[in-house]
Amino acid sequence: VLGTVSPTATNTAYSVELDTAAVSAALSESVDLAITSAGTDNAWFHTKEASSTRRPVLTLVFGP
Repeated sequence: VLGTVSPTATNTAYSVELDTAAVSAALSESVDLAITSAGTDNAWFHTKEASSTRRPVLTLVFGP
């Protein structure tokens, strides 16, 4: 687990701070990411083919 977020709300953007050590260890490799849910809040995730208002966006920001 690199990061967690909860609870969720409809049409809301979230920022998740990732575990620095785990991310640093994988910087020179390809990385697959997954979103999983252990809750019962019916979180919905749309594909890249969804309308622009529902399409997921992954933004990575690297800092010192």
